Amino acid sequence: LTPTITLAAGSITAMSSTDGTESTNQCFTFTGANLTGSSVTVTVPSGFEVATSSGGIYANSQTFTVTSGSASGTVCVRLANNTPAGTYSGNVSLTDGTTSATRAIPSSTVNPKPLTISGLFVVDKVYDGLTTATLSGTGTLNGVVFADDVTISGTPTSNFVDKNVGTGKAITITGYTLGGTKAANDSVSQ
Repeated sequence: LTPTITLAAGSITAMSSTDGTESTNQCFTFTGANLTGSSVTVTVPSGFEVATSSGGIYANSQTFTVTSGSASGTVCVRLANNTPAGTYSGNVSLTDGTTSATRAIPSSTVNPKPLTISGLFVVDKVYDGLTTATLSGTGTLNGVVFADDVTISGTPTSNFVDKNVGTGKAITITGYTLGGTKAANDSVSQ
């Protein structure tokens, strides 16, 4: 008899997450018949992780025991929370060493994590007909995950939304840039 691994009907759709957060998982089932190996091993491409149930423990691979030539189970796949920002795709692969089956994962995206800046204060000013604002304090990044090497640098420029007298006025700040080896995983809105 021919060994077979059959995947349930359906497909995996594109996944999306933000750096530091895993994506929502997508699950499918499989059955194996006439298998000659002792287990079915499931592996996923770089950037993804797999579990044997929706709430299970996720890892780079999982195994299912073959009993009397048969195996079955649930395969759940997601983008891992430590996957750097970028685009990922590939195949979920199931094999017992003799026969195999694959399910495609379409192009999926990990977006940069939005960071915020704290520690800056606007200095009150006397009306001078200009929008220029003066800041005090030191800008500090908030929201960096996994102790990533992300820094903030630059010389900020700040302006009030208009030149009119008022209190609690909004300002815009520009001039900050992100640096460090993990800067591409993050973004900062100024």
